[in-house]
Amino acid sequence: MKPLLPKPWPFLAKFKKLRPDAQVYIVGGALRDHFLGRPVKDYDLVVCAVPMDELIASLETLGEVHTVGKRFGVIKFRPLDDDRTFDIALPRKEFSWSFTGGYRDFDVQSDHTLPIDIDLSRRDFTVNAMAYNVFTHEIVDPFFGQKDLNEGVIRTVGAATTRFQEDYSRMLRAVRFACRLDFTLSEKTIAAIKRLGVHLDDRLGEEWVVAREVIAQEFLKAFDAAPIRCLQLLDEIKLLQQLLPEVKDLQSCKQTPPYHIEGTAFDHLILALESLGSIDFTQTFPEGVSLMSKLAILFHDVGKPLVASEKNGIIHFYGHELKGAHITKAICDRLLLGSTPYYPFDHDQLSWIVREHLFAIHHKQTMVKAIEIESLFFSTRHPGRALLHCMWADQRASVSSKAESTPTPIQRLLEEIKRLAPNRILPPPLLSGDDVIEWLALQPGPKIAEILKFIREEQLQGRLQSKEQAKQAVLHTYGSK
Repeated sequence: MKPLLPKPWPFLAKFKKLRPDAQVYIVGGALRDHFLGRPVKDYDLVVCAVPMDELIASLETLGEVHTVGKRFGVIKFRPLDDDRTFDIALPRKEFSWSFTGGYRDFDVQSDHTLPIDIDLSRRDFTVNAMAYNVFTHEIVDPFFGQKDLNEGVIRTVGAATTRFQEDYSRMLRAVRFACRLDFTLSEKTIAAIKRLGVHLDDRLGEEWVVAREVIAQEFLKAFDAAPIRCLQLLDEIKLLQQLLPEVKDLQSCKQTPPYHIEGTAFDHLILALESLGSIDFTQTFPEGVSLMSKLAILFHDVGKPLVASEKNGIIHFYGHELKGAHITKAICDRLLLGSTPYYPFDHDQLSWIVREHLFAIHHKQTMVKAIEIESLFFSTRHPGRALLHCMWADQRASVSSKAESTPTPIQRLLEEIKRLAPNRILPPPLLSGDDVIEWLALQPGPKIAEILKFIREEQLQGRLQSKEQAKQAVLHTYGSK
């Protein structure tokens, strides 16, 4: 394998001249991703054998230094000859002073005299506990992280139980790495999570031991990377019931022919998520799929278990979209989904998709008004593309025992949208409210909105193509001055 750095970056070579006693290591995700052949975006460095004040003084001659994390033994550095910003740390050791499992309960001690092995021993997983000496090209790998990378295994540094008791959020971090890297969890890691997972809901007084924002961030990163793998792994390690009992309940929510022969509502959910990777989806939606779309699919049927009823041997779920919208909002509030800056989204918009995900089916026997399509799928007020993704995946995962030769409701809707806006852009309105007020001598009020909707519908249907035609339609339908 090629060295991570064939030669040190210019600023490092200069730093070595200033501090020939220094040992500089690349650590963490950069080294892990290099070994996996993945793009390396950020580099974290550990500098041994140089006291912090001397390190800062030397680096200030080579670039810009920010010392906001100095008390934790970490600074940020931007070299004069490089446009990247590096996190540079002294070797550190840390321990939990309470073992309550809260990530804030750590005492971090930096010490420039510590060997790199000690710094690596405090890290969470073996695949993150390696270091690369930028001057000698030596790999320091005391916990066999390269072996676990080759075998595709997430394993804790040291005893899994101890590592998780130091910080319970590491259990979800293990899931995130397994999903993002397509790795498995070691048997001891799985066993420890099964025992300790309940502690994700521990409190100290009025505060959560594991902040909900941390849970949200780890879950969303894992789910966004591999939705199906995330759900299956959470279920395997007994955390699906812990975090998302509403989704777990879908496993026991039976569905019946003729509309659902694919199995339970959970089976349907998995099929819906699988459809996002199909060629058909990519061809239909070349823009790709967002996290909002994936979450909408995850929650679109969470209302079914609460409204299920049976008549003549067929199970019905009347109103599950409305119930599901309320449940979705409650889940978002409970887990603070959307609170992380990495994945911000609007809870109300997500609930709106769940509420509207049967739109195409409800209108399958009637012609949908063009202005309704405009409001839902072309307005910045609503996540229209995500709604289309959800409806498409939902219908693809609904396996019917009835042979269908006609287009599905979502196909008909997509065809109507394409007819109205072949290039996904609708024409601007022909009229404004001021036009109508002038022509009909009306006062501002609901009547103006009614007239504008009428004209806009006629325009979108292609029956009016100019402002003059629109004026004549207004005068003919609603009277002149």
